[in-house]
Amino acid sequence: MDKLLLTPVEAGHVLGIGRSKIYELMRAGILRSVRLDNCRRIPVDDLVALVEQLRDAAAPSSARPPVPAAATLATGPASSTAKHRAAPSDLGVRSAEQSPRRSQVGLPATRKGSPSAQTWSR
Repeated sequence: MDKLLLTPVEAGHVLGIGRSKIYELMRAGILRSVRLDNCRRIPVDDLVALVEQLRDAAAPSSARPPVPAAATLATGPASSTAKHRAAPSDLGVRSAEQSPRRSQVGLPATRKGSPSAQTWSR
């Protein structure tokens, strides 16, 4: 049987982000977690829901497929905490189109002396 709850480090590995970002998402109310004694755990279903929410936010509104009711983040009537959740864009989560390239922000393509410096062209 697969794990139903992950540690913040495991959740970070699954999403490809760091542990600090996981805690930041939990503090902002974007990613829900449960507490077992002194341990913080993240349900796998909430990780899947977060990825779907980010995918929907990045897709153009006309290209979004309808989301089944079971896949929404809300599990019941709107609570007082649901009103105060931050959007992914408020936390600095960007889509690939929004992220600037190194050359656009004035950084060199590679560091001097790196093995791949010869393969990069500026």
